[in-house]
Amino acid sequence: MFDTHNLIAAVIVIMVANFLISTCRAHKAIKLCQEGLSLVSKLEIIKQNKLYKNLNKAMHLTLLRASFVMDDCTNVMKYTKKYLHIQQECGEMAEECRMSMLLATLYFRQSEYIEARKLLEKALLISKEIGDKNREATCYGDLGKIYQEVGECDNAKQHYEEALAISKEIGDKQGEQAQYGNLGTVLRTLGEYHKAKEYYEEALAISQKIADRKGEFVCCRKLGSLFQSAGEYQKAMRYYEEALAISKEIGDRKEEANCCRHFGLVFHSVGEYQKAKKYHEEALVISKKLGDREGEADSKGNLGLVFHSVGEYQKAKEYHEEALVISKEIGDKKGEGAQCGNLGNVFQSVGEYQRAKQCYQKALAMHPKRNW
Repeated sequence: MFDTHNLIAAVIVIMVANFLISTCRAHKAIKLCQEGLSLVSKLEIIKQNKLYKNLNKAMHLTLLRASFVMDDCTNVMKYTKKYLHIQQECGEMAEECRMSMLLATLYFRQSEYIEARKLLEKALLISKEIGDKNREATCYGDLGKIYQEVGECDNAKQHYEEALAISKEIGDKQGEQAQYGNLGTVLRTLGEYHKAKEYYEEALAISQKIADRKGEFVCCRKLGSLFQSAGEYQKAMRYYEEALAISKEIGDRKEEANCCRHFGLVFHSVGEYQKAKKYHEEALVISKKLGDREGEADSKGNLGLVFHSVGEYQKAKEYHEEALVISKEIGDKKGEGAQCGNLGNVFQSVGEYQRAKQCYQKALAMHPKRNW
């Protein structure tokens, strides 16, 4: 038997916790739900009573939501795994698929590509079984990103093409636009710049047709980056200017900071270090205001590169060290590896070869592993 008073108390806990989340007190919501779990955690009752089971799920979902609001990576991972396990036990395939995809995204951000791939392959099978074409396309696209990250560009291209075909089949213009963009990026990596440009332009045309200003922004930024890589800096600047204007128009401060970083990188490439420094500092200010730790690390790393280029090695070292600390704090393995490599370059420039070697070894250890 179960205690009706416990069920009522659990409902109240969930309601209060969600109110706390909506009023910027997520940390209190987590504490409340952690205490409230004892009300609905008896396994024998979960199996017997549907309401009890649903309250247990709702409690864990609230914990997950609060962890997301707090940007608490450890708890987000913990409660996503727990909630996924609950969905698996309940046999709710659609929700299992959704949570597997979410957990895969978390692993991807931590450069845990093997775990991410396994989860996405499971989600892909489920999406096919339940006939969810939207999620099937998303799984193919996300698997493409993993293969791209580990350097398996042909596999990435194949998965993006699968995602594109499904998006076209179901008339998902946004999905179609995203996959054209992904294909452009992987073809750029393969050195097929003209084909990459065609795919980016295709994605841009779709964005304009469906009035997707955010998508249009992304396409302009990618085209700017493509021309920057090809050394066509004037064309790159034109696309970055368009992207910056759109980011301001739609009020996306995070992307505004990204555009500033791109401007800084272009000016760095042409040797205009003062202008590069100005744009990276502007990006840094915006990222700090937003609490965007990843953006802050990127900007500090870029400033370190500028100071390295002008021979101010101590300042370069300080900025790279600050960027490295942030990357470690947010669990950004890729960023951590990049900053270790940058520090290695600084130490090499000042003749500290042993320290440079240590940094390069750390950077290499952070490199995505290709063993599946």
